[in-house]
Amino acid sequence: MNVPKLEADLGIEVYASKSRGIGGTIKHKPEEFIVEEAGAMPSGFCTWAWHDIYPAVTGLRFGGNYPWMKKDGMIYSCCSDGARPVFFKIERLV
Repeated sequence: MNVPKLEADLGIEVYASKSRGIGGTIKHKPEEFIVEEAGAMPSGFCTWAWHDIYPAVTGLRFGGNYPWMKKDGMIYSCCSDGARPVFFKIERLV
């Protein structure tokens, strides 16, 4: 699988599977969520995942950057569900 250079430089590898995950099917396509200026959890978002990624979202909302990331305005985060982990690429749009 071709991994974009930025992700490869950070050690990110992407895997796709046609097998069922624990409790559901593994998603093959990313979903996009927009966090409005007020910072509220997007409709339909998993509450536990939001709790896990909220610090990263908040940092970006207030103009912060993460010095270990090669691109400003972006961070990777994940939910803490060990059986069905979801990884998030979080980007500041403005």
